[in-house]
Amino acid sequence: RAFYEVQIERIAAAGLSDRFRHVEAPDGASKMAFLEEIDVFTVPARFIEPKGLYLLEAMACGLPVVVPDRGAFPEMILASGGGLLCEPEDPADLAGRIAELLDDPRRAAAMGEKGRVWVERVNDRSGMAEATARVFEAVLARRREG
Repeated sequence: RAFYEVQIERIAAAGLSDRFRHVEAPDGASKMAFLEEIDVFTVPARFIEPKGLYLLEAMACGLPVVVPDRGAFPEMILASGGGLLCEPEDPADLAGRIAELLDDPRRAAAMGEKGRVWVERVNDRSGMAEATARVFEAVLARRREG
């Protein structure tokens, strides 16, 4: 919470409070309304994200994404073509990647569509359950061998 408060102060000091809106723990309808209002989705996570569920949600809505080049993100971007990677902890690179997409709406729309198709084709519930089952089967097979 302390980190959040510092960021709010920095936003206010820069005169950008009217361009910032914080939505804490939105319900499903609020989340969808938010995603429908934006052009590019980013969560510049300061930790190594192991899953990226929120990225899948944004991509499922057809949004191009910009995320740090670490954790689960590089694999997701490579597999989907749904966005761009930026250098972790580098606000200038993040801003540059977002600007690339905002400056080229066709490219952004194409990436958003690729991401949406990928999520629908590969990351639906049954696909994720099947992939998890394969991992469990492989682990069990190794245990039987060893």
